[in-house]
Amino acid sequence: MISSHKAKFFKVQELVSEDVYNERGNRAWQMLDIRAVANLDALRAQLGVPVTVNNWDVGGARTQSGLRIPGMKHYKAYSQHSFGRAFDLVCEIPAPEIRHRLREGDIRLPHPACFEDFKGMSWVHMDVRNMSNDHVYFFKL
Repeated sequence: MISSHKAKFFKVQELVSEDVYNERGNRAWQMLDIRAVANLDALRAQLGVPVTVNNWDVGGARTQSGLRIPGMKHYKAYSQHSFGRAFDLVCEIPAPEIRHRLREGDIRLPHPACFEDFKGMSWVHMDVRNMSNDHVYFFKL
């Protein structure tokens, strides 16, 4: 297990809500699981294109795709987002292609990860829930 990770491609505003950032500033990093941040950096590096989680800080509409706290529309008490272990991301590469590349092993992550794969899903949900797998796991509901 890694003891620290400094994000290469993301600033904390992209991973938390505006309210969290306004209250905690850079201390908001403490709210995020470093395995999830390391996986996000690895995914971004291997995709070779910018990846968006939240973009509220540049006037965008994505505000709840990282850490979620009580009072937020999409907050659920037991969601991996509520523990700082999940990110929903988008980029110019379609989500189904990213999931395919992960399944095929074309993208390797430093930590075990779960990915949601629901019909019509236009984003990639990645989380680092506690699990025994040593690779990527997909689940469908």
